Amino acid sequence: MARRRKHEHQLGDFWLGKRSGSTSWYVMWNDRRTGRVERLSTGTDDLEQAQRKLADHFILKQGLHRESPEDVTIIAVLKHYYDQHGQRVRSGRTIDRAISFMSDFWPIESVSAITIQEQERFVAYMRDRGLSSGYIKRMLGVLGAAMRRAYNTNQLATVPAVLKPAFFGPDAVRQRILSLDEMKALWDAKMPDHLRVFLVLAINTVARPEALFELRRSQIDIEHRLLHLNPEGRVQTKKHRPALPITDTLLPWLSLERDYQIQWKKNQDSPIKSIQTTWRKIRTDIGFDKDVVPYTIRHTIATELRTRGVPEWECAGFMGHRSGGVTERYAKFQPGHLGAAVKAIDSYCQELNEITKTPIVLDAVPFTRQLRASRGEADA
Repeated sequence: MARRRKHEHQLGDFWLGKRSGSTSWYVMWNDRRTGRVERLSTGTDDLEQAQRKLADHFILKQGLHRESPEDVTIIAVLKHYYDQHGQRVRSGRTIDRAISFMSDFWPIESVSAITIQEQERFVAYMRDRGLSSGYIKRMLGVLGAAMRRAYNTNQLATVPAVLKPAFFGPDAVRQRILSLDEMKALWDAKMPDHLRVFLVLAINTVARPEALFELRRSQIDIEHRLLHLNPEGRVQTKKHRPALPITDTLLPWLSLERDYQIQWKKNQDSPIKSIQTTWRKIRTDIGFDKDVVPYTIRHTIATELRTRGVPEWECAGFMGHRSGGVTERYAKFQPGHLGAAVKAIDSYCQELNEITKTPIVLDAVPFTRQLRASRGEADA
């Protein structure tokens, strides 16, 4: 049963009030030992700002436990989601940005007030600001994730429904595909070495960027010519990271001398977390639109695989759309594993190599020398 409010602006055991003769709002509560009213200044006489301070204080001191959605502000839920989850994931900046927009739009609203109609009003507001359907859909995705987490962890007794992705239409799905000429322009652009390594890895593995940023020397299996995109000790998630054959094109680009394959410092011992700043600069220099993002490479090569006749099941396996069961665990060691996809990617790279100024197809001799050196063998 939800606690009955004793004060108009109350959240759990805390409420907003004013001291006699003061225009500023205070967060107030009863000391559990003495019963005396304690107070903490919010430093503002603006009610909306004071509500945010109240939400922050509530999360810090008391947290949430099967609260009624009428008793909790959406800001409290969003901030709690970011503190407990969002700030530790790679998309944390996106989550923080989405929360900022929603906090401005719903500064004092309770969770129960965030109805479908209210969400549609938010969507209209964001479209008026010139934001794309895809971007707004991702923001509503953050809202849904925050409320689901609050419900699943027993912080809220119930939560309202969130707009379904279909509401935003097909335009909300990123489907930007690069033509061969556009890929040529990208590959021939002046870029730092770490970005070029990212690009060749992305083309030859069709992997998600975060998997490539974390790719280490220990994940390169030369004996079986495999890349284990999921490092040892990491639990597989729904964004499955498969073990992939190393294409002929990719082999000379791999390094047994550095730990992380994508590094911008020679002796770097931690992964690059983002290439967004460099990517945006190169994108601007080429004249590409903002829809061309690092993920575009994955979409482009996936499309090439299907265009070149690679079976759908093999495309799915190569892209990590299938969870790793017993069959996959052993199939990756079979000759010809995902062979059609490998052949298609090498063929694509050969075609790209024929029209680019900067070669993508390299001699494998340098890598062979690395391998011999790593084994302590004399160079022939």
